[in-house]
Amino acid sequence: MGQAGAGRRCGAPSVGDRVTLVDTHAHLVTGDTANYPPAPPSGELKPDDLADPMTVERLLGEMDANGVGRALLVQRGSIYGFDSSYVC
Repeated sequence: MGQAGAGRRCGAPSVGDRVTLVDTHAHLVTGDTANYPPAPPSGELKPDDLADPMTVERLLGEMDANGVGRALLVQRGSIYGFDSSYVC
């Protein structure tokens, strides 16, 4: 065979390989509406949109607790519209 990874499924780790878990779509929301005011495209927030926000600090705690090493941050478009300032 002679090729690196021959005999393995494409992308499958070998025993002993280190694997980094990545959350590829982490929606962030903050309760700090003074600095990050909601601007929903619909013009209205749903009653529970800000009830249990996934803040940066909470996300980091969840990542640590679940062995996730990296995350790609995404704004909640239904809350912030086109304003990505909380994730930038």
